Amino acid sequence: MMSIIELKPANFESVTSGRDVVVVECWASWCGGCEAFEPTFVEVGRRHPDVTFAKLDTGAHPELTDAVGVSHVPTLLVFRDGLPLLRHPGAVDEAGLESIVAQAAALDMSVVRAEMEREAREAGHALGVG
Repeated sequence: MMSIIELKPANFESVTSGRDVVVVECWASWCGGCEAFEPTFVEVGRRHPDVTFAKLDTGAHPELTDAVGVSHVPTLLVFRDGLPLLRHPGAVDEAGLESIVAQAAALDMSVVRAEMEREAREAGHALGVG
């Protein structure tokens, strides 16, 4: 049985910084789209016990919500190896969520890290730093 982790400021870093793929649904109790997306999130999570599925209640944790740059609900966040890979505002259908999970799991993280380092260097040069 899969359990979805409830994210809070106290556990956000430890949950998202591991080696696994972490899929986070940012939601709010008043959000009809969030309610409609819930069965899809749970079903896809059930099929992927090797992936961490978590939820962030944006109403209960507004500071954390702001810190991760979420301004709309629902929003999906995807992390792997502690790196943020995706911020997708809006719900996705089941096939879309399956695709997101598969793509995150298939990434060569050494290539991703190298690309992030290259982008950071280029941004530094554009600012006259480095």
